[in-house]
Amino acid sequence: MQDKLLVLLEEIGNTITSNIELEDVLALIYEKSRKIIEHDLFAIELLDESSTILRTRFCRGVGKIELEDAEFGWNEGYAGWVLKNKKPFITGDAENEIRTNIKFKKLILDHGLKSFFVVPLKIENKIVGVFIFASQQRDAYNARVDSGQVSMVRIIATMAAVAINSAKLTEDAKKRDKQREMFSRELRHHLLSPLEAIQQFTTFIIEGVSKDKEKDYLKTIKEEVARYSEFINNIFLFYDISYGTLTINPTRIDIWEIITSAVRSVKFDADKKNIKIQMENEISDSDDITIGADKYLIYQVFWNLLRNAIKYTRNGGEVNVRLFRNENIFLEIKDTGVGISEEDIKHIFELGYRGKDKEIISEEGIGYGLCIVKGSIKAHGDNWKIDVESKKGEGSKFTVTIPIGGTPVPTKNVLIIDDEEKWLTISRQILEEKGKDYTVHCMKMRHIIDESVILKTAIEGNWDLILLDIIMPGKDPQNEGIHICEKLNRHPRTKNIPIIMFSIRNDPDARKDSIKAGAVDYISKMNLNADEFLQKIEANILKNDIGKEYICD
Repeated sequence: MQDKLLVLLEEIGNTITSNIELEDVLALIYEKSRKIIEHDLFAIELLDESSTILRTRFCRGVGKIELEDAEFGWNEGYAGWVLKNKKPFITGDAENEIRTNIKFKKLILDHGLKSFFVVPLKIENKIVGVFIFASQQRDAYNARVDSGQVSMVRIIATMAAVAINSAKLTEDAKKRDKQREMFSRELRHHLLSPLEAIQQFTTFIIEGVSKDKEKDYLKTIKEEVARYSEFINNIFLFYDISYGTLTINPTRIDIWEIITSAVRSVKFDADKKNIKIQMENEISDSDDITIGADKYLIYQVFWNLLRNAIKYTRNGGEVNVRLFRNENIFLEIKDTGVGISEEDIKHIFELGYRGKDKEIISEEGIGYGLCIVKGSIKAHGDNWKIDVESKKGEGSKFTVTIPIGGTPVPTKNVLIIDDEEKWLTISRQILEEKGKDYTVHCMKMRHIIDESVILKTAIEGNWDLILLDIIMPGKDPQNEGIHICEKLNRHPRTKNIPIIMFSIRNDPDARKDSIKAGAVDYISKMNLNADEFLQKIEANILKNDIGKEYICD
């Protein structure tokens, strides 16, 4: 008997490792495994892409129909228990087994299955799936299976795990190649289409075609340039997500303000289809809707979800936007559109996936919008989530889960240089009381000799922004701050730190001289508005962090 098992083991090894198609590998594993252990039901469950859910990929025997669409989460039922504990599970009395969940209970009651033997498919310590053997005999695997057979099954499971993993990698590679080909084809179209329109309308203007329509041509060119710019930004964002290089720059943002901005930007498309957008904010406390998040990425999340809702909602439909909270903050975008099938829902966040529904495929797009949504949310942390509920023909509901407070906002270090205590105090108060996320260091310039100390502090510190007065003690008191700004912009350690000139000077040349010296902005102390002051500080820090300015409106 032992010799026959060893021969069979060698045969299994040669067979399952010589095939690369996943479905073929699974079928061969079944054909060979059935010769070792008797069973009335056999199934292979494999982990999905999230590595948290087991899904049936192969099933034979009684209960096949019930188990074909089954899913098992972490520690759910026998399969989930094996997933969590990474070791085999045997029961000979399934009816009274405490780990029998509702899915297995149905198999037991409907088909008289009494014994289960569940084996992990492991590569080193990583589980890729499980084998499930089930029998209508009580204690079928406790008493009837000897230790040699159990060992044999475990060895087969290890070999099968390697073969399955290899086949899955091949399957994924083919899928990626197909997606890449389709993506490249659609990308070419979306890159060339606006340029062709711009070229055509520019030619009309140059050649003087329909002079009375010149304004309309220029408007179309402007719209196409905006569309092209938006598309390019999304492409760069998509590649950052794909290659795992996406970083976030969290700042304090009003979540409802971002939602409102995104709604405004899609309203034109909604109006064209006579689609009504309903907005409801159930959070009354403004502190609760001020969260830490990357403003640009969160805008992209809301904009892509709204654009999709409008795109797949028929004329005269409705899109509802709802913000509410309990243990978290939730944003719900619900439409009365075409809906998504159960099969398509599993793949909608994958690049290039457009579904199989003709009504969905017919809409223009390259299928990266929801990929950007998922990646942008994931980048904010494990507590941020995106969920979808949909029924074919009845519309879809996407829900974004945001933890209270959002993502932690790193403290920004600001150096303020002035010769008047009053302005140092005012600047500090605005930043610390209204901004909340600033560490402020103030330097008062009393004498001309203080310049070397100030330069040393600016060069050696780790500053996110420098706020610099213009009129201070020095050889040229009316422009001392301008001279310091020029020196900081020439130094390799400070040339990339944004400098804002902050002065009582109100002459037309003050701003011009500041920008020429290398400052990024100018704020007048005359009629100072605290909100505008803070806005400029935040905007220039953000611009410096991400290397370019993104506009939401």
